Amino acid sequence: MAHAYKLTYFTKTATINPKSIGKITVAREEGEAFFREKMSGSMTLSGDDYLFMLEAQAYAQNCCQELTLSVEQVCREEVDVFWEGTFTLQDLEWDYDQQSVTITSVKVKDLYGAIIGNWHREVNWLDYKVLTPFKFPVPTTEEFNPAGSDMHSRARHFNSALLYLIKQTLLGTGYEDMAEVTLAELSEFLCADTNPVTGKENYLRDVSLLQISDAKRPSASNPAIKGIVTLKDVLDNLKKMYNAYWTITEEGKFKIEHISYFPHGSYTPPVVTLDLTAPAYKETMRGTNRLSYANDRLKGIEGVEFSISKSAFEAKSEVYTEPKNPSSAEFSAAYMTYSESCVPRDSKGERTEEVISVGLFTTDWQTIVYRPDTMPDEGWVLVHTIINPAWSEVPYGWLPISGLRYPNGHLAASRLYYDFGRYANSFAYGLFGNQKEQPPKPITTPPAAAIELPLKSRSVKPIKKFATVQLSRCCGEVYDFTGLVKHPLAEVAEIDQLEFDLLTQTVELTIVAANECSDIPFPEYYEPIEPEQGCYPAGTLLRTEEVRRYSQNNAAYYVTVIELADVYADGKCAEYKTTRTKSLTTPRRGNGPR
Repeated sequence: MAHAYKLTYFTKTATINPKSIGKITVAREEGEAFFREKMSGSMTLSGDDYLFMLEAQAYAQNCCQELTLSVEQVCREEVDVFWEGTFTLQDLEWDYDQQSVTITSVKVKDLYGAIIGNWHREVNWLDYKVLTPFKFPVPTTEEFNPAGSDMHSRARHFNSALLYLIKQTLLGTGYEDMAEVTLAELSEFLCADTNPVTGKENYLRDVSLLQISDAKRPSASNPAIKGIVTLKDVLDNLKKMYNAYWTITEEGKFKIEHISYFPHGSYTPPVVTLDLTAPAYKETMRGTNRLSYANDRLKGIEGVEFSISKSAFEAKSEVYTEPKNPSSAEFSAAYMTYSESCVPRDSKGERTEEVISVGLFTTDWQTIVYRPDTMPDEGWVLVHTIINPAWSEVPYGWLPISGLRYPNGHLAASRLYYDFGRYANSFAYGLFGNQKEQPPKPITTPPAAAIELPLKSRSVKPIKKFATVQLSRCCGEVYDFTGLVKHPLAEVAEIDQLEFDLLTQTVELTIVAANECSDIPFPEYYEPIEPEQGCYPAGTLLRTEEVRRYSQNNAAYYVTVIELADVYADGKCAEYKTTRTKSLTTPRRGNGPR
């Protein structure tokens, strides 16, 4: 297999013979889920190639004039474009004495650049005019709802508004076709009837968007008309809330999916497509059976905070003066805290943590309705709505930590983390709660509810890193890097990075595998499951029954033993029992004062 290199400026193209050649690295873009092909290193030209670059410089309209570098892959009579990038005249180092020029940096030419280059453009989200009103009772207050309206008429369908934002961001860029998709094509995760991650009815399909100022004042005669956002900020918050990432399809279309969709491009579990234990790789793998651990990626606490919700929940309200907060701390935050056995610590000995913050959206509907003075006017609220013949309304959703139901509970921080967030965690098991402090503070106000519970991660970080593997790239040798890897040291591994050396015609694989060192699983772990409607949540103590009582006295004490049966709900409108004993001990009286 060989490669041909071509340079183009304006309409003129030349085939070049560089002295040195950079490498093409295929790796996940920082902070994203998609992989991107980038060139590292430099490329030095001389002779006729040097003269071609002098000519390009002479004809350039300005110093930022772009030139295109194409790398073609030649195998027998087949020629394919392997990679394409661009650079400017300012990316060149000239040696006029030696008559050579070095291209120091070439940026990949792909559709991801079209998004990244434009996602800072400001868009007025409220210019999307298709409204989807819904009803929810709101207290009558002079400042926020003097007319006592329960109709929220300024809501917009969130997924449709998201597609509008993408279209407006690309408007006039020449890349408008990337956003010419239906909602179903935009995201299976957000828009399918059945969510591909949970396998249940998809509540993300029916989410409404309001500016907070409009949500606080449903009867106001002067609704908000300006709500400036950028696509970058919205995508960043979607990543933190839903664990949802964007990509570009092979057809060149914009797409948003859950992290479990990547990198294989499907919600179907991936299969092994490269078996390095096969006899054909015996010589290749000789001397590569080494591994190390990226322990710096492990954290003692992981989670997410909704900063708007958190500040409002903790603030004092002048509108709502009841002692009990009408909302739940589960709308504010969700954390996974790991036990002491494997938890990494910093140089001071403190538990390391990685807590991300959602700053653009709130989902705490109860606080907006009952304590509007604690919420800012800026920002956005997302509300899960169900469709009725005439309008929508906000259903009650189950909160996984407390087991209670709240309006808009489906979009609480704890529920979103429970359903979509516990992927690529540090350890397989942890304690799931809405307080970062350990031990957590008990809840003193009714209703009494759990404040943390054991929870199993859906996947863990691949911190096990193997020695790199080098494969030759000759004509006829075809590798499938799209699936999982079977490695001599791991039954299931994955490719973290590919590096194509164009000079030696080889590809170097960086392979990683999941962390096997984990907290000891909780004995008799039970996954918290949403109970059926009308049933008590699983694990709710319904009553305690006395089975029998008897005495076990000795010379010093009167001992009464009580056998008890605790009756719990199973979440399916049935019950189960556990038994325990309780001892009452009182000392025998002596001859002293009575």
